[in-house]
Amino acid sequence: MASFKIYTYQFSPAIDDGVMTETLFGMAPVTSDSVMLDKQTVFQTLFSDGSGFAFSKGLTKYNHQVILNENGIIVLRIANNKKLRQEENFKIKELVNQPSCVVVIDNRGDCQSMAIQDKSRAFVSTDQVAKIMTASLNEALKDSGLVVEIRRRIEENTFWNLLDRYPEGVRSIRFEIAYPNLPRVSDNVDALFRSVCKELGATSSFQLNAIQGQTLNLSKSSELLSGLVKASSESGHPIKLLPAEKNARWVSTGTDSSVSSEMNDKLFSMEETLFHDRFDQIARNMNKFK
Repeated sequence: MASFKIYTYQFSPAIDDGVMTETLFGMAPVTSDSVMLDKQTVFQTLFSDGSGFAFSKGLTKYNHQVILNENGIIVLRIANNKKLRQEENFKIKELVNQPSCVVVIDNRGDCQSMAIQDKSRAFVSTDQVAKIMTASLNEALKDSGLVVEIRRRIEENTFWNLLDRYPEGVRSIRFEIAYPNLPRVSDNVDALFRSVCKELGATSSFQLNAIQGQTLNLSKSSELLSGLVKASSESGHPIKLLPAEKNARWVSTGTDSSVSSEMNDKLFSMEETLFHDRFDQIARNMNKFK
């Protein structure tokens, strides 16, 4: 079985509303809404045959191979650039070595999940792969007026477990809210915050402080708090807490927490005859992260 860590990718507009662009019908203004409307379609085309898209970070290029691109599910391998040292007849040789890992992208409507294979022989961490993908995708998307952010998903229980470690309570809590573009994340955030982010073209962070001499009332029974915790965890934005104990420092949910999954590694073979229903099997696994 192949082990994966789950990520969420979200888009933001990278244009100024009202900028004119040439269309089939002449010049027309581009808006944030129009750019965001086609975000997933534009993203999907990067992995189509002949798109010319390539992975790179800085001056380093990373080979990739698309295994599957069907109905919004994209499966690819991305290879690292390493060297193998070999000694033969007392002579040291360096051989090219390009170990690869699998990335599954669920680009079906409003899914925007990504599973990155945890394979240390290829890359130090899945976060390293996510950073390479972020740099490459943003370079390719800039002409479309889009920016993409890829973040490792955080277990929701991490927040509540962290809270339990501080029986004296919490003085402050800090959240980050992404630009609204993914319903399973933004629907858990109060409409006021969604509207502010969209109207101002912003991501936001906000901090809540307890009344002097008190601690915050952080309860699972609070729908607002539970929604913020869910939105933060699914989008991969850490939640920071300042415990009430003396000389306390800020602590965060996002340090080590992750959401994991396993899939049969035979699904990622290039021999299509092995799995005629590979799409269905991969889609069923990714459905858990909608």
